Amino acid sequence: MRVLIVYRHFWPDSPPYASMLRSIAKRLVADGHEVTVWAESPCYKQTDLSIDVPRLENLDGIKVERFASLPGSRTIGSIRTSGKALFPLRALARGLWRKLKGEQFDLVWTATIPPVVQGTAGRWLARIFSSKFLYHCQDLYPELAVHMKIWRTGGLGTRILRRLEAKNRASADLLVTLSDDMANTARELSAPKGELVVINNFMLEDFNEDGSGSSTDIAPSETGNSKKDRNIRLIFAGNMGAFQGLDRLVEAMRLLEAEKLCLELVMMGTGKALAELKRRATGLENVIFKPHSEFEYAKSIIRAADLGVVALEPGIQRFAFPSKTLTYLGLGLPIFLICEEGSELAGLINDNAIGFACSSPDVEAIAESLRNVSAGRAELPVMREHAAQLYAREFVLGKVLSRWSRLIEQIEPDRDC
Repeated sequence: MRVLIVYRHFWPDSPPYASMLRSIAKRLVADGHEVTVWAESPCYKQTDLSIDVPRLENLDGIKVERFASLPGSRTIGSIRTSGKALFPLRALARGLWRKLKGEQFDLVWTATIPPVVQGTAGRWLARIFSSKFLYHCQDLYPELAVHMKIWRTGGLGTRILRRLEAKNRASADLLVTLSDDMANTARELSAPKGELVVINNFMLEDFNEDGSGSSTDIAPSETGNSKKDRNIRLIFAGNMGAFQGLDRLVEAMRLLEAEKLCLELVMMGTGKALAELKRRATGLENVIFKPHSEFEYAKSIIRAADLGVVALEPGIQRFAFPSKTLTYLGLGLPIFLICEEGSELAGLINDNAIGFACSSPDVEAIAESLRNVSAGRAELPVMREHAAQLYAREFVLGKVLSRWSRLIEQIEPDRDC
């Protein structure tokens, strides 16, 4: 089958999905499919702009075609921002040109960032090539933004975007979400004409041949979690944004500091909420901030902790799934979860005994759950074993890629087009 993946970021660009696409595409090539990727030269972060990659490249058998970054994008922020919206239009223009030249694809694959416009471009590219359309929903926009009051519920723009995205999802021959919670929401909003499938993400592969970045500037926890003379270390690793309620976690740590519990919280990463979180943590000795680090460097810091923090504002699990969950599990790390009861995430934690779940976003409720962590120190080694076992059983790379293989294999291409 001839597969066209259209997404602005592809390895070695730095967002996680860029690396996941390489892993999936590599597997599809091994399965005998012809895979072409249309992406832009690395541009996700300012530092990515300096990565030198060929415009045309055969990588793991994947034919990678990269659009040049817009002139001025290295120095002018507004041009970098406009590049996000222009990439789908550039992809459409290339699709029209290639169709006129007689090129054909059996499947067009895209994902949900930037919201709505990327899905619209994928839908139209599928029409241009008379191909099947796979829409990989890493999140459900614009509903996520409306839920968080980032976009106005009744605004004209929001109504238009909702209709467009409903059309994108409804037109999909394959609509893929990350969780049953997301799948149920997508089905309520606009069920696809084809199949709706749940395939979760996976811990990123290490594509760095030199294996650099394995050291850490935080001393690893002692391997014996029963040690009583050190802190239990919780870590939040990743983007610190508006959907996580991390400010309440910091306030809970402030409540506990006076109790002299052996707990510490490491917050590693960056994001819009970082400055406010640092302000709230002023004077706290039990909250430590570490800068964003490349994944291979960060893994050793994460692995050294006792619990990985996953926190979501109420209702967010209906529209997104925090992929850091799988990173923690892949590193054998139990989870401290802040998410409402009845969610798939809470069930995952409780049913598999892989951590502690707090069902309320209230500061005192979070503090009480942290007290349970302190009291349950002896359970941590067993939870770590359970986390590793669950990951190996459900989420290890080979098993997830096999699910993708089976999904793509079932597609019947329109050979008469």
